[in-house]
Amino acid sequence: MATTRHIIIMALAFLFLNIRSLPQHKVLFEQLLLEEHIHAFILNETHLKSNILCNIPRFNLLRHDSNIPAQRANGDTAIGIPLNIAHRQYTPPLQNIPEYLMTTIYFQQIYITLAKIYIRPGHPIPHNFFAYISNTFTNYIIMTDVNIHSRADR
Repeated sequence: MATTRHIIIMALAFLFLNIRSLPQHKVLFEQLLLEEHIHAFILNETHLKSNILCNIPRFNLLRHDSNIPAQRANGDTAIGIPLNIAHRQYTPPLQNIPEYLMTTIYFQQIYITLAKIYIRPGHPIPHNFFAYISNTFTNYIIMTDVNIHSRADR
């Protein structure tokens, strides 16, 4: 008797975006999510403050709104996960980690951890954060905004 095996390969589409003023570009952003069939997105948003509500249809929006005053840019971050996708948010057991978000999302039998970290100009790169992710998770994607142009150690 012959056996057959079906392998289903699911293509996942992630969007990583460094944007200035998501609320002003919200309609275009929502259109991009639809057109590209995005499964999850990670944002670095310069001006998304805690007093600004920004709902994206069909997505849970996990946010880290910076409470540090800045002249030009802040490390406001967000991860968007579809409402029908299970996820688990993490807080690494590390000290002095700058603005970050980390969550594992579960697509059918696939799981992947998405991490976003913002490193302010002139601040040290938290190597322990990257080591924690690589030592703890099997499948992960990290998006970072390092501001290398203004670093003394570049």
